[in-house]
Amino acid sequence: MLVWILLVAQVAIYLTSRFLIKNKIVKKILFLASIVLLAVWTVDYGIDTWLSFYVWPLLVAIFQGYGLYFLSLLVVGTRITKENLFPFRCFKFKGKLKTALRKESLRNIFSSSYEELLYRWFLQNALYVITKHAVVSIAITVIVFTAIHYRKNIAIVQMTDIFLVSLVITVGFYFAANPIYSIIMHLIRNQLVICQKYVAVQSENERRAKYFKLL
Repeated sequence: MLVWILLVAQVAIYLTSRFLIKNKIVKKILFLASIVLLAVWTVDYGIDTWLSFYVWPLLVAIFQGYGLYFLSLLVVGTRITKENLFPFRCFKFKGKLKTALRKESLRNIFSSSYEELLYRWFLQNALYVITKHAVVSIAITVIVFTAIHYRKNIAIVQMTDIFLVSLVITVGFYFAANPIYSIIMHLIRNQLVICQKYVAVQSENERRAKYFKLL
């Protein structure tokens, strides 16, 4: 019974926040309500799952996070270069780029963690409890996650990328069970995408500066 109550409540919160409410304060209140519901689910479903943490799956999650980033480069059609494969130059930025990167990185930690708790830890597990079928819970979670990230101005290749990322993480979560691993996968993949974006911006700025210097 509780799983149905939590599921309906989370759906209601999402729909209200996305389509009915524009006030930022109300949105924040709804978000806090969603967090509380996730806490209730964690206590009811089993907080012991978080405690069964092992180093080997953690290392696998790190490599899978990088693998998802590489997959994103291929799907989106980004030219594969050493700079794109290892966009770590972003950590040497200074000034406005460094500030912007720091803010987006912090948002990534927050959003990746929340999404994994909501879609994998709660939704996928709740669907499995209701349907008793792993494939059904995985399929619905992947579809919902992909659909929620849809925007009118988003390219098909980007939606394909989101779908594949969701599929890999959702299947991985089914076998690992512990949300810590899926959070790490999601966080690392997103962080590398963010770094690659800022490295590209920096490279373009350097190219323009060099061009105007030659004029």
